Amino acid sequence: MSKLILCRGRYAKHPYYMEIGNTNIYSIEGLSYYMVSNLDLVIELDYNKSLFEWIRDELELEDLAENLLKLKEEKVNNKILIQTILNSSNYYSNAERIKISQTIESLENLPVLQRKILKANQFLATRHFKEAESDYEAIINGDKADELGAKEYAQILNNLGISKMYTVGIKEASLFFKQAYERNNENESLRQYFLSLKLSNQEELFDEEVVNYDLSKEWILELEKELNNYINEYESSNNYQEVLRLR
Repeated sequence: MSKLILCRGRYAKHPYYMEIGNTNIYSIEGLSYYMVSNLDLVIELDYNKSLFEWIRDELELEDLAENLLKLKEEKVNNKILIQTILNSSNYYSNAERIKISQTIESLENLPVLQRKILKANQFLATRHFKEAESDYEAIINGDKADELGAKEYAQILNNLGISKMYTVGIKEASLFFKQAYERNNENESLRQYFLSLKLSNQEELFDEEVVNYDLSKEWILELEKELNNYINEYESSNNYQEVLRLR
């Protein structure tokens, strides 16, 4: 059975834009839903006064806005800010808010490094590649990078490579796939490295690396077969056909 939600405040004429998720927020209930749907990201956000002023001016929730501004000045943690917003709306029941609070606490209790990794992974999963790239680079260049195990470090390098594909290009990304393989020695990382060499037309380096890594003809043939399958699937896609039509 669906539940009846009594909305607080008014529906905003001018939405508040959340870059994470490319979302426009129009109500306090919408803000509550957005926060709960992105807890592992919003717990790390640096909330600025513009959000609280929007709550005051657009939603006409002056008491809530003043409370949030006061809490911000007191430099409370994000858990308090999020809970204050959730408690101000009727979107979630008391039981649901208790579970949400427990989730927030579990996120807060994670080591700082793990929270940063979780945040970067979420950026990658939601295709915010520039933000993911920035966060992954901050992790591997940070003072806690030596706390990472070999496989965990390799996974970050691999994810950074994926981010780089969309921000600077496949050629630059290939360097990170190679570094990932050198740390984890897993076939998947090696495969991604050689696929990226092919896709970025680094044929001479591809041939050199085949010798360096002593790869068999069977392995190369399987890789090229996989690459051809990717290309055929892409060329038969609607997006590719639309590009050809527009040309």
